[in-house]
Amino acid sequence: MKRYATVVARCLLLLAVITLLNFFLIRLVPGGPLEVISRARVESGAAPLSDAERSMFARYYGLDQSLSQQLLSYGGMLMHGDMGQSTFFRRPTAEIVSQYLERTLLLVAAGLLVAVGAGLPLGIISAARRGSLFDSSLLVVEMILHAVPPFLIATAALIVFAVTLHWFPVAGSAAITVGESSFTSVLRHLALPALSLGVWESTTVYYLTRNAMVDILGEDYIRAARAKGLGEHEVLIRHALPALAPALLARFSVLFGSAIGGAFFAEQVFSYPGIGQLSLTAFQNYDYLLLRGIFLVLSATMLAAYLAADLWLIRFDIRSGERT
Repeated sequence: MKRYATVVARCLLLLAVITLLNFFLIRLVPGGPLEVISRARVESGAAPLSDAERSMFARYYGLDQSLSQQLLSYGGMLMHGDMGQSTFFRRPTAEIVSQYLERTLLLVAAGLLVAVGAGLPLGIISAARRGSLFDSSLLVVEMILHAVPPFLIATAALIVFAVTLHWFPVAGSAAITVGESSFTSVLRHLALPALSLGVWESTTVYYLTRNAMVDILGEDYIRAARAKGLGEHEVLIRHALPALAPALLARFSVLFGSAIGGAFFAEQVFSYPGIGQLSLTAFQNYDYLLLRGIFLVLSATMLAAYLAADLWLIRFDIRSGERT
């Protein structure tokens, strides 16, 4: 229990530090919320903000307070699940971020399914046939594929499957709702971004799996199993594969973080309305509160993935100790 508590406490402390840095660093962005509001009014044909209106908006958004007061106010808001009001969308930040984040997480989950489905078996087979022509050829192919930028893979998929063959929509996403037609529409819009992300991430899964399996197959208990006369297939199924799960789990956080980054590229190519597109919109419009909410939610999501991986590793270690 002490190890569990230590891991949780470390993640909470890191989240607090990230929140604090996020509050201050976001203010280095040039411009400000009042300039955004004033410019939007001018573009719509109205007059720019007057001094009285600037004072009113400054009080509303807490910009007239000292930095320490704003920080304390921000902490109190977060305790109540409130991340402020977006100055660009004029809606609660938490509502906007959750709406876009669910699409990104759906894309990441689908992409990781593709990546694991392709990279895991190839990595296992490659490790089992280490040094063979199949292993060498696959290493070269995966090396080349890993060197290709994710946006290039997404662009190629867009041109071939959407523009040329017309199998999938060119851009956008469907509303994530209940119903057969809605489910089919979601899958059709999700297919190409998820496939592009999954193909690129499959190289990472392949390398992680192959390297972990090579290490496992070199362990003493594997050599002992072979010395007992067990066939290579039985050694792989009964002894090597059960040890693979904790080895891959230790690297899960790296894979998840890489998938989040790759999803941003896929969203840009396919105009997929996820958290990456939202971040760009908020940045271009100097929406401090929205940017702050996006970074905080992404940080919390990443930390949750790290925490889950660490807790599962501790559980594996405990079980291993109990068996021995």
